[in-house]
This record gives sequence, structure tokens and C-alpha cells, in this order.
Amino acid sequence: MNSELDFVPDGEIAQCGMFRSGLAVARKNGRYGYINMRGKPICAFEYDYCEDFYGYFSIVCKHNEYGLLHANGNLLTKKLWRSLVYSPWLDGCVRATAKDGAIGWITAEGENVIVPFRRTTVIGDFDEWHWAFVEENESRYFVDMNW
Repeated sequence: MNSELDFVPDGEIAQCGMFRSGLAVARKNGRYGYINMRGKPICAFEYDYCEDFYGYFSIVCKHNEYGLLHANGNLLTKKLWRSLVYSPWLDGCVRATAKDGAIGWITAEGENVIVPFRRTTVIGDFDEWHWAFVEENESRYFVDMNW
């Protein structure tokens, strides 16, 4: 930071995003990672894609596999996913698509599945009332997050 409290990245950092939860996405040598407000990396610059932090976690992608990264720089998910989608209504949960195409939701810790993963046609995000729309074959129903 300079005397006006603006963040000034070192010469190796080519791009720096907005700070969220005290961390920002940064690009170095064509790869992405995160830096804190002092410009120090919290993880290696090894990702193809990084999202902003949502509280204490973010979504990262490496070699077309997605995971959740904790603000301390450690991966929260042991399993890597074909895709992860965050929604502000999910209360710390993320919609996940497994490598076989099955869809469901995982907690930010990446371990607990809220709804068993199934092959579905359509799966929505949880809304502010904690309901999500699911369509399987000819059936349509809602899932309660507190189920």
C-alpha cells in the first residue's frame, strides 16, 4: 500500500481484482491465485480461474476441475467437481455438478451433500425461503434446504 492506502501490487502481479473479505483474485505469470491486503499470496498462483471470496470460501478451477478454497489458502473440497455455482441465497451452499453429470448441493465445507446427487433435467438455486426447483424426467418438485 502507498501513503494514500491504495494497494500497489508488486511488479510480478499483472492483474488484481477487488478485495472481498480482505482478499483479491490476482494473476501472475498467466495463472490465478489470491493475495491479502498487504499483497502477500495466500496460495500458489496455480489456478485457471478464481472467483471472488464469499465470506470465507471461493470457487477455483484448475484443469477444468472445480473446488472450494478456504480463505487460509487450503482446499475445502477433497472431491473435485465438473462445475460449482454460488448463489447468495444458498447460505454457504454451492450447487455442484459431479463428473458423471449428477447435480446436487454441497456445503461450503464441501463434504455434506444436502440432497443426494441425481441425474436431473433442471435444478435451480435455493431462494430466500430455502426452496429450490428440481425437474427429473416428467416430475417437478421443490426441495427444502432444511430437509
